[in-house]
Amino acid sequence: MTNPEIVKLITQIVSITLTSPRYPEWKNKLTSLVDSLLNTPLMECKNIQEILRKMKIAAETSDEIDLEKEYTRLFINALEGVQCPPYESVYKSPRRLMYHEPVIKDLNRYLKLAGVDLDKDRAVSPDHLGALIELFYLLYTYGYIREAEKLYNDHIRFLLGKIGVCLQDKSQLEFYRLVGELFEILGYCIPSVSGL
Repeated sequence: MTNPEIVKLITQIVSITLTSPRYPEWKNKLTSLVDSLLNTPLMECKNIQEILRKMKIAAETSDEIDLEKEYTRLFINALEGVQCPPYESVYKSPRRLMYHEPVIKDLNRYLKLAGVDLDKDRAVSPDHLGALIELFYLLYTYGYIREAEKLYNDHIRFLLGKIGVCLQDKSQLEFYRLVGELFEILGYCIPSVSGL
């Protein structure tokens, strides 16, 4: 498996776990990605193989309505507040606010480099983990390896760790606790993007 294929799998597994489980083929796509990841050099990361296998089983055996409710509670909306907001600004702002100026300003440099203009239609905040991981993939595939690595080290690694710990602490379902373990491992296990 080549480096770009591994990078693509990492971005896809993070993206699918941040997608609503109600979408058609969600479980099939997730289990297919897990199967593909089980055959990569990432397997050297502590416990990742076991976590991926358990994650696959939890996704296959969990009720879709329960998964959707937990997804919504953790990432979108809950009576007691969003449990694990997937936005970097929330974790770096002293008041846990979205659109924290220093974070957004830094991310705009990467967006410009990749030719992405979110100013016209901010349907997604650039500091959302899904947007960050897609931007990482764009930079990597466009040949901006050094910039992709800096984005990973300065933003994604931090956010994967924060959300990973949060999911392990706040999730009421095994599947999202395992996603938390996976995020935490991806946050510290990948020593270098160029080394993939």
